[in-house]
Amino acid sequence: MRKRRLIIVGSLLVVLLTMTAALFLSRHASPLHIRVSFLSHTNDTNGIRMAAFAITNKSDDTIMRRSMYCPEIRRQPGLRSTLHLGPRVFLAPGQSEVVAVPTPTNQGEWRVAFYFTRDGWRRRFSDWCGQGSGGLVDVLVPDSLRAAPTERVPTEWIEP
Repeated sequence: MRKRRLIIVGSLLVVLLTMTAALFLSRHASPLHIRVSFLSHTNDTNGIRMAAFAITNKSDDTIMRRSMYCPEIRRQPGLRSTLHLGPRVFLAPGQSEVVAVPTPTNQGEWRVAFYFTRDGWRRRFSDWCGQGSGGLVDVLVPDSLRAAPTERVPTEWIEP
């Protein structure tokens, strides 16, 4: 009788902990407050026309700028390609960086979207899962919990 009671109480405790963890992990954090501003056109050392952008972390959390960006051309909606931007960068609250990307040529108005993730345990866990942890983690942890939420922040449309 005592063993049965222990099994029931243990099972209820496991269910309660599982529900609490699922509720905690599924909470949506507030959106990140990031300002991306076009600064100017410039040329790199090879003479390629570049556009410089200032990225400022206006949120209360440290953020990570992902190592990719997506240029868009207004005349070609839906046509997007993701390009490599170099190493990812961490920005503390209030911190800024300047990023330069090649400008599309002879395409009309265009803009760029940058991608950001809140830094913390969720991002570190996502990085760990992405490094081939495999095995039991891939089976037990759903994709939605393995991926850190990423926010896409587009710039204003820029005249050529």
